[in-house]
Amino acid sequence: MMKSFRSTRLIGLAALALATASFGAAAVPAVAQPDFAVPYYDASHHTLIGVITYSAPYRLTLQVGPHGRTLPVDLKNGTVILPTGTTLTPGMHVVLHGYWSNGTFIANRVRLR
Repeated sequence: MMKSFRSTRLIGLAALALATASFGAAAVPAVAQPDFAVPYYDASHHTLIGVITYSAPYRLTLQVGPHGRTLPVDLKNGTVILPTGTTLTPGMHVVLHGYWSNGTFIANRVRLR
């Protein structure tokens, strides 16, 4: 019987999780990130969902989580904003895809919700 790609991937991820757990937490490199960050696909990419509270060229402040915490977000040359041509302003609900660097979230892609 042929397994689907999805079930094969889930079995592989489960095996990886068990192997990682058997080596202990010291074997997994620590990534500095807040406890409310949502992992996205792999350990080096993340997704944040929230509301923009401040916007300046190449800089945002994003309100996330149930307690209204705010995070600094940096945009870079090449950050994709969808829909294309949108100017980010306070009050917009967004989904950010990117990575953490020294306590600041660096956005590779910004999508309006």
